[in-house]
Amino acid sequence: PQVVDPPVAKSEEDEKSLTQRIMEKTSAAGQTGGAGGVSTWDAFLRADENWSRLKSSKAFEYDKTVLSAVQNGVPPPPQFVTDDGASGNPRCWEKLRKQAVNSTPLDYDVTICGGTLGIFIAMALQLKGH
Repeated sequence: PQVVDPPVAKSEEDEKSLTQRIMEKTSAAGQTGGAGGVSTWDAFLRADENWSRLKSSKAFEYDKTVLSAVQNGVPPPPQFVTDDGASGNPRCWEKLRKQAVNSTPLDYDVTICGGTLGIFIAMALQLKGH
């Protein structure tokens, strides 16, 4: 006859993933720096929850030809980049114009925005010859 060992009850620690066990051992005092950098398991779960909410959000249509600030209860998206000199701070535009007169035109292939991750991406692109 074959002898079968009785089932062993798994502890809560055995059911956790390796990632969860490592992150739970990381103290909150040793948090990663940078913009919004966190390294605790709870912060990871919050980030995952926010990402899920973002993926499940619905896109909306905003018709720029309609002369209404709010359409179907949705306000227009904020203007992020502009070349309209009438918009924004006049002193900033004046300074930019003065700098443009006294400088050579710049030619960019790539613009990187961000902190630590942006630096890594920029370095990878540079090493690849971009």
